[in-house]
Amino acid sequence: MALTRREITKWLGVAGSSAAAFKYGYAAELDEARKPSRNVDGNGAHVLIIGGGVAGLTTAYELEQVGYRTTVVEARTRLGGRNWTWRDGEKVEHRDGQQTVRLSEGDYFNAGPARIPGFHTNLLSYCREFGVALEPFVYENQNAYFLSDACRNGERMRHRHARYSVYSALEEVALEGLKYGVLTEGMDAAQKKSIETFLRLRTMNAGPFDGSYRGGMDKHFDASTTMPVGLEPIPLAELARSPALAISMSTFDMIEWQTSLMQPVGGMDRVIAGFDRHVKAERLMGTELVGLSQDDDGVACQVRERRNGEVRTLNADYCVVTAGLSVLASADLQLSEKHTKAVAEAAGRYAKTSKVAWSAKRRFWEQDDGIYGGASSIDGPAVQFWYPSFGFGKDTGVILGAYTAGPNAEIWNDLSLEQQLAKSAGYGRRLHTAFDDEVVGGYNIDWMDQPYSKGGWAWLMDGPEAPEGSAYAVLRNPDRRIAFAGDYLSQLSGWQEGAILSAHRAVAAITEPAQQTMQQG
Repeated sequence: MALTRREITKWLGVAGSSAAAFKYGYAAELDEARKPSRNVDGNGAHVLIIGGGVAGLTTAYELEQVGYRTTVVEARTRLGGRNWTWRDGEKVEHRDGQQTVRLSEGDYFNAGPARIPGFHTNLLSYCREFGVALEPFVYENQNAYFLSDACRNGERMRHRHARYSVYSALEEVALEGLKYGVLTEGMDAAQKKSIETFLRLRTMNAGPFDGSYRGGMDKHFDASTTMPVGLEPIPLAELARSPALAISMSTFDMIEWQTSLMQPVGGMDRVIAGFDRHVKAERLMGTELVGLSQDDDGVACQVRERRNGEVRTLNADYCVVTAGLSVLASADLQLSEKHTKAVAEAAGRYAKTSKVAWSAKRRFWEQDDGIYGGASSIDGPAVQFWYPSFGFGKDTGVILGAYTAGPNAEIWNDLSLEQQLAKSAGYGRRLHTAFDDEVVGGYNIDWMDQPYSKGGWAWLMDGPEAPEGSAYAVLRNPDRRIAFAGDYLSQLSGWQEGAILSAHRAVAAITEPAQQTMQQG
């Protein structure tokens, strides 16, 4: 049975939740960020925003630009939601006990989002507006490794060796097709010649990568009298022993992972800091949602302060719920029947996802293996090792030692913390001989176990169109004075850009009636 792109993405276990958006490719020209209309006068109307993540902060910022007064209610003691950058001393909950992260000065780890694709124009627009400096994020690195028990006797292989071995086989098929006219049937002589020339140039006139260094070489270039010898392609039949290897290789070609990718200088939470500097909203931190109701005149929100258990009621004209729906099960939400049903359905669809961070006293991946940024791929539940795209050449660093979602996360979440770190370390020492000697601490986050997240992301937009009555179709429209926003209400679930897009829609739902009133007046 053929695998769908969504199934492949879930099997891979890396956040690729925009699969539905790009099922047929991304053909549109990149437009400037389309923000909600600012030709509106909120006239001081008050909006409660439940959740201080990217969706909540975007909602607050855009409403404030047109004269609304906002209050952000956040259950955590920090802003950002899943945008969470760890530095030394960070406390991380785990079902087996709290972890205290120990990192060297200047090192950090993005436990949530870590990269920004170049077509995420709205997020990049806010980075420019807020003065958030960006730098390249290296994802594909052909000097990184592939690792599979199913082929090459479990030995690591450079990305370039595996990749160009596949290319070699495919080029050979293409040249044979050219030879026997399979590729040129019905073409005239000029067309046939142009295809032959193209393929010969692609292979550098040396056959399918034979004699070139594209797949690697037996030694480094030096000043001796003997040139290096290019590595022979690995037989396709050998590589094909690992279907997961083929899937891992394909990730670098998916549009959400293609170059150029970017990251904020200093950590992804610099995006949150940018919003924080520009949003004027009152922040009620460490405050949980207890209940939410509405009438024709406004909304009433019952909240509880975590530090003392005090419950009080907040009144406003409107409310936008941006907190993850998986954490609202205990709250009394007085919504319409269809919105209540949609919230319950969406709450049950949050994905398990985990990351492991390893703090190292020496950048052995750079110094010993020549890997500067990028990712090594693993045919196993850890899925990937990522190498930092900042601080090249410094002494210390942090590597990502697992990134799981889907079926891989189901396996990962069944392990204890000790087992998770042990399994990640097992892959680490197979990839890098210096791993055990240079790593000084490991930390795991299972997002499903985080108190105010209860999961990574929720796929609600499963196909080219959302059926009428589906949770996605219902929640993207407000229930009278209560609107919803979050990455799950976009075609970019799991991405900050998706959170921003949904926030813009929620803002428009509130401001468009005011705009119409202005026009009528």
